[in-house]
Amino acid sequence: SRTAITYAGVRTGEVTEAKIGQFREQYGIDEDAVVLLAIGMTALPYKAEGLKLLIRAVRILQETHPNIVLIATREGKYSDEVKAFAYEIGMDKQMVFTGDVKNPFVPLKLCDIYTHITLGEGGLSLALLEAMAMGRPIIATAVGGIPEAIIDRENGLLVAPDAEQIAEKIDLLLRNLEYVDRLGRCAKKTVEERFTWEQAAERFLQCYGDHKDTHKT
Repeated sequence: SRTAITYAGVRTGEVTEAKIGQFREQYGIDEDAVVLLAIGMTALPYKAEGLKLLIRAVRILQETHPNIVLIATREGKYSDEVKAFAYEIGMDKQMVFTGDVKNPFVPLKLCDIYTHITLGEGGLSLALLEAMAMGRPIIATAVGGIPEAIIDRENGLLVAPDAEQIAEKIDLLLRNLEYVDRLGRCAKKTVEERFTWEQAAERFLQCYGDHKDTHKT
C-alpha cells in the first residue's frame, strides 16, 4: 500500500520535410517504400531476439509487400548478431541499420508503422511513448509496462512474440489506412492525457509530498 508508479514523460520535436528527405537520401529509402521502424532493439538480448522475430515477420510479408523496409536504430552490443541474422535468412536488402541517430523523431515521422517487438521490457519504453506522441500506429508485444500504455485495438495493437502473428498485424494495418489513422490519433491522445513531463513531475511531487506529510504526523 506504500508504493506508487511514476511514468516518464515525453515531448515531441518538430520534423521538417527537408529532414525527412535527408534521412531518406542518407539511408537509401525510396519514396514508395513501406517503412517499419524499431528503435533501440540491439542493446539487450531479449530485445535483439524480438527484433529477429520482426525480421522473420518482414520476410513473410515480402511477397505481398515487396517494397517493405525495416529500419532498426541503435548501435548496441547485439547489432552485429542481428545484422548477421538478417543476412543469413536473406533479409539484409530489406533492412536499414542506422546505428545511433541524433534525432529519433525523424525516423518516427517517416515510418508507416512503429514496431516494438521485444521478449522483455524493463518498465515502460520511452521510445514507445515517443512513437505514441508522434501519432504513429504501433504494434508491440505485451511485456513489461507496455500494456500500461497500449490498450489493444484502441491505441495500438498488442501481439504475441510470434513471427506469423506479427506479420498478420502488420498486414492488417497496411490494408486499412482508416484504422491506422484512428490508432495513431488515439495513441497521441493517450500521451497528451497521461504521459507529459508536466504530469510526470506532478505525480512525482505528490508521492514525496504524501511521504513528507505522513512523516510529520
